[in-house]
Amino acid sequence: MNVYLMHYKSGILCMAMEDSVLTDLKIYSGSDEGLRNVYLGRISSIIKNLDAAFVDIAPGVKAFLSLKNLKNPVKQGQEIAVQLIKPAVKSKDPVCSAEIRLPAKIKKEVMEKARTRTLYSVLYSAGPEYTMFLKEYVGKDASAVKPDKIIVEGQDIFEAVDAYLDEKDKELRELISLYNDEFPLCKVVKAESLIKELTQRTVWLKSGANIVIECTEAMTVVDVNTAKAVNCKEEDYIYNINLEAFDEIKRQIELRNISGMIIVDFINDSEENGKRLCEHIASKTGENKDLNFIDMTGLGLIELTRTKKSRPLYDMLKNL
Repeated sequence: MNVYLMHYKSGILCMAMEDSVLTDLKIYSGSDEGLRNVYLGRISSIIKNLDAAFVDIAPGVKAFLSLKNLKNPVKQGQEIAVQLIKPAVKSKDPVCSAEIRLPAKIKKEVMEKARTRTLYSVLYSAGPEYTMFLKEYVGKDASAVKPDKIIVEGQDIFEAVDAYLDEKDKELRELISLYNDEFPLCKVVKAESLIKELTQRTVWLKSGANIVIECTEAMTVVDVNTAKAVNCKEEDYIYNINLEAFDEIKRQIELRNISGMIIVDFINDSEENGKRLCEHIASKTGENKDLNFIDMTGLGLIELTRTKKSRPLYDMLKNL
């Protein structure tokens, strides 16, 4: 498996590929800058009905702070160390937390700095947000899958990745290589084509069947169709197409970073095969995985949910 990090339009594109198959993709824009940083801010206002406050973390920059889980009461004008946990979205301010999440040693150093630093100081700089793409591959035991190569385009990205791995997993530093060819790396890995596939409604399967993905404000709806699949008298024909469809649906959900409620309308099959399909889906979800199987409705629709980890792909593309 190879991991790639490169400039893409106005953002940074990160990809993982195994045997030429895309397994992970994220795009980070400038709006992600500052995430996980710790600031010495000042409470500018308290909103009692929301049990929240606004914290000035820099001149002219404020962040929303929930007061619900704070152990000690705060007051307007008070200086406080906060960590940025969500970026600004459209007209919404960024979100911060007074619960600093850092390794114990680093957190201790940060809190000691807070006693002597001046207002608006950056007590801890987490580095570029795109380095978090590597989080899945660092600090794991020997049995975990490690990338074969980490290929980076751009000296600035190379230095950020090298610094991140120097802190998190020094062994992986040996896998980094700087891509210097005149032909852009995004063209080598066919990034445009891969991203285009992940933004299309219809995804074709090897059997000739297809799935249609519709994202709405309330939920994501997926429809499975036989389409060009050749009908035959093969035993469990529909069941096997549904299995194939589920594998691709799971992959698309992960690559598109779809979260929330997901409703899947599989091809109608026998009651027995419907139960088998539910058992298969249940075995491939849950157990600390992001995707969870909920139930089959009376109309035969499969209900899934997925925990939100970051913005969906279509939203990432909007900010470029």
